[in-house]
Amino acid sequence: MKMIKYLISAAAALTLLMLSAGAEASGFIFKYSDDAPQPPVFDFEAEYFDMNIYFTDDEAGILRLAEKGYIDYYERDAEVSLPDDPVPEVSPAALPNDGIRAEHQMNYEFKLTNALGILNNNIAVGDSPSLRGQGVRVGVIDTGIGQNHPDINYEKVTQYDVFTRKAVANDTKGHGTAVAGVIAAVTDNEIGLASLAPEAELVVVKVYQDGVQTTSTSNILKGIQYAVAEGCDVINISSGMGEINDTGFRSMGEYIDKISEEYGIIVIASAGNHDEKRDPDPYPSDSELSYPAAWENVISVAAIDDSGNRAWFSYHNMEVDTTACGLNVQVLTRTGGYGTNSGTSFSAPFISSVAALVKQIDRSVDVNRFRTLLELTSVDVGQKGKDASFGYGIVDVGAMIDYLLDAANSISVGEIQQSDSEFSVTVVNSANEPVELIDSWSSDFNGQASSESRTVTVQPGENVLTYSGMGDIRHFVWLKESIRPLCPVQTAKYYPEEM
Repeated sequence: MKMIKYLISAAAALTLLMLSAGAEASGFIFKYSDDAPQPPVFDFEAEYFDMNIYFTDDEAGILRLAEKGYIDYYERDAEVSLPDDPVPEVSPAALPNDGIRAEHQMNYEFKLTNALGILNNNIAVGDSPSLRGQGVRVGVIDTGIGQNHPDINYEKVTQYDVFTRKAVANDTKGHGTAVAGVIAAVTDNEIGLASLAPEAELVVVKVYQDGVQTTSTSNILKGIQYAVAEGCDVINISSGMGEINDTGFRSMGEYIDKISEEYGIIVIASAGNHDEKRDPDPYPSDSELSYPAAWENVISVAAIDDSGNRAWFSYHNMEVDTTACGLNVQVLTRTGGYGTNSGTSFSAPFISSVAALVKQIDRSVDVNRFRTLLELTSVDVGQKGKDASFGYGIVDVGAMIDYLLDAANSISVGEIQQSDSEFSVTVVNSANEPVELIDSWSSDFNGQASSESRTVTVQPGENVLTYSGMGDIRHFVWLKESIRPLCPVQTAKYYPEEM
């Protein structure tokens, strides 16, 4: 079979895990039909996963079930290949102290502040003792974690190895340790790195065996399942696979849909790497897709450099949701040291740490609302609106947290209610003091457009805002001193039958 895989620059040490779509592997995944006889009885060995999904090495057994119409689909257990550990060892003494590292690691402050002049006052978020991911669990589905690093708080780390089924996930590759450190390296210890969510609890699941450069879809699924069972609120997957067919990797897509929709888990994945220096990008405006990042219920994270430009290796397509620093990222090494690395493997965990802060504030935020928060608060760069290189833009952590704390915690906006040409929304102010808002309405009736924006003072409790108009109606609400709306634009229609 043709193997689709990422092209990795050894010189740049891009470390996105590579998944070869359609590669030969030793087993199969099949979905037993809900309409078939229950409970399932097989004449071959099969390991149950979830959602009537099973793993087996017996293709002949699957085909016997298929002849009876007992399965919805089956697919080969795809092979995942991991590049050699690219993390360079650097003496901790050669690095800046923790406080300086915090400014460097948090890319929204980094050089972008001076280069773009638009990301400011955000460093205080990471320095806040009350907002550091407390009580939030983040799953890291990767190569494990180093067992003796001064910048890892092991009291907040749960480990699991899907092969040994033991509670130790020793990292012999380095990739998982680096990813975990971006999310939750110890902060304020005056050494090494700092992170956005140092108080978050990590659930690190090892899905790559020692001495082996490959794993499988089924192992990644087992890793995700363990993270779900451990109560993770966010799951980071710095892995990707290339092109897929109609049923290829369907099992993983369906399972991610389930945990996203039923449990509200936010799954973050790296968008993918392409080595344009060694192999010119055949898609100048839209690169190939990478999965799971390209699935609807996954946040796809691309990478920028320290000037705010798309990193030359970063995949760019319309499935990208956001972007963060992915070039020369400061990371932890598996042997207790420090180094730098590049790739969307390391921009993704930065967004996972942001999601941890969001979940600390509001556990009800799911992948759809998190995507809306990115749309409302990111710094729009590149083409206006969502684009292939940056998604909704460069994540602005401070703006997102301010939005949640200042708006979501005190103001909620209901859906538009309509009675012919009369429209209204109910705004609930849960604060103890009045809040000034900008109430904005517009209408377009057969090409005749009109709009109205007014300052309104909403008192504690329920407040009803009204508008009269015809045609296509649009409405949104802003905090008076803010440049960001409190909710996505709402729409309604009214076209009289007799005019």
